[in-house]
Amino acid sequence: MKLNSLLTLVVLVLTLVLFSGCAKAPVQELEAAKAALESAVKAEANIYAADAYKALNDSLDAAQAEIQTQDAKFGLFRNYDRVKTMLEGVTGAAAGLVQTAAVNKEQVRAEADTLIKQATSAIDLAKKKLAKAPRGKEGKMIMMAFENDLQTISTELAAATQSQDQGQYMTARDKAKTVLDQVNKMIEDLQNAATMKARITSMSNN
Repeated sequence: MKLNSLLTLVVLVLTLVLFSGCAKAPVQELEAAKAALESAVKAEANIYAADAYKALNDSLDAAQAEIQTQDAKFGLFRNYDRVKTMLEGVTGAAAGLVQTAAVNKEQVRAEADTLIKQATSAIDLAKKKLAKAPRGKEGKMIMMAFENDLQTISTELAAATQSQDQGQYMTARDKAKTVLDQVNKMIEDLQNAATMKARITSMSNN
């Protein structure tokens, strides 16, 4: 009986040692990393620091996959040290990403503001050139097409301005850039048309 009791005690002690030695998944570190990435999303890092945000999100996914790998192992063989390091890296980098996103967002806002102003000035110039453009029988339909295009471009610029006012700076910048390219092309076409008309008139007079 004493031997059986001793064996039972030994088994119990060994069992306690085994279970106490099992590594535990880094739950707190995982939650901290997730919270840090959520804060980065609130700061629009997924928009204004998209590549860096994606890299961190991929790192979080890799850490969670590693947790699952370790969880599947026998208790004594589990090791979460690498996972903890990965998660701590995500948490720290996410905090820095919030600052990066803020800087990038301000830069995009400034770029959009500049492009909107440039596009507005370009549209005004296009209107002046269009008003002075020759409107003979041959050019009447062409000038009407220019006027319709300019109206469409003006509408697109209004949309860009609205996006800017709503804080959608990336969208505003891209729209304003497209508008500026379009109106500059129109100004070039109007100038070419005026030059060609002047040459034809000069040849006719000679």
